[in-house]
Amino acid sequence: MERAEANSPIADKDTPSVPISATYGVLTNPDVEKPVRNEANTYAHGKIVLHIHDATFVLLPGKTFGLVAPDVWSYPKSLTNEDAQDILTDLKKKLPDHIRLREAGEKLITTALLAGQDKEIAVPIWRLSSNASLAIEHLSENGLYNASKALDYLDSLVLEPYALFSFNQKVGQRTLESGFIEGTIFSGNGYAQDVGGGVCASSTIVHQAVAQLGLPILERHHHSLPVKYAETGKDATVYYGVLDYRFRNGEHHLLFEKIRTPERLGLRFWLAIH
Repeated sequence: MERAEANSPIADKDTPSVPISATYGVLTNPDVEKPVRNEANTYAHGKIVLHIHDATFVLLPGKTFGLVAPDVWSYPKSLTNEDAQDILTDLKKKLPDHIRLREAGEKLITTALLAGQDKEIAVPIWRLSSNASLAIEHLSENGLYNASKALDYLDSLVLEPYALFSFNQKVGQRTLESGFIEGTIFSGNGYAQDVGGGVCASSTIVHQAVAQLGLPILERHHHSLPVKYAETGKDATVYYGVLDYRFRNGEHHLLFEKIRTPERLGLRFWLAIH
């Protein structure tokens, strides 16, 4: 987990780094109200402790929202829903690229901020677990279009634990009505034109992402000829109603995210972590 920097977008440049106790006790920053101990020797006034993956963030009540120590912020005790969302947005900026908050985690944080009470939360997250992509220079214009269109159908898909994934079922039949165009396909040892030609680049991307996770593959087929976009043995061809790509998910929810840059087309898998 990266540490808070002095030029953090949620930090006050003039705010000095201040020491805090092992239990996040009294801060010397004047913007943070001095915590009050109750009879149980705990701090009152709404200390919120967030455990996000392998890092811990602390929110202490104060006059305004701001960084007061590494991974420790002050927050105003009187908040609107909009204020809580703004604080959540700033907190998310401090997370590393391989961690994202799940919707349930975001709800837990904003609810705790609005309640302003002591709260310790193990925040549900998505963790980046595989990242596969192909260089688009090896794809034809129409093939790239169809492969990208297929990944559009998979983007934001959440696969349940132990669920069966079928490429043909999730993407559907490749037709003009579903947004695909004609492209080149392999026909035996030759070539032909068919609607959806080139979509195999996307099934190959799915296969490579699955292989990184080590999930059990239930159905996979190779092309009849070598393809430029994948090394020998690392491709996966599909043809609706005939050839499919199928795998079984593991014990976590699995989120699909399409990636498209000027040079590459790809897919990321995110695992749900509690």
